[in-house]
Amino acid sequence: MSDQPLDLGDPENVKELARSAKGREAIKTTVLRNIMGSKAGRGWMFELLAGCHIYETSFSSNAMTMAYHEGERNVGLKLVASLAVACPERYLEMMREGGDVG
Repeated sequence: MSDQPLDLGDPENVKELARSAKGREAIKTTVLRNIMGSKAGRGWMFELLAGCHIYETSFSSNAMTMAYHEGERNVGLKLVASLAVACPERYLEMMREGGDVG
């Protein structure tokens, strides 16, 4: 896959890409790279991942609370896996910034 961003502003390009699994993956990669391409985007992503409890344990003495937090954490971990593929260097940059947007 090229490092050049896809033109997702072209509806025909998006329609064509969305027809295949590879195209859908390319769209997801481009969107994540766009978000992580700015300090504000990385700050937003850091806050989202923190809200998914990926940096802490999900343990709770209340089983329902623990199950709920594990569900949130699962979403966050899937997002981290996608970031690791799309833009690992930006993920590391985000972690160094620690959610600082300004």
